[in-house]
Amino acid sequence: MYLTQQLTLIQITAQCLGFI
Repeated sequence: MYLTQQLTLIQITAQCLGFI
């Protein structure tokens, strides 16, 4: 579960960086 949460945070961060 912890790994899944980390992956989700990474995906969100990647998306934010992509938009910027």
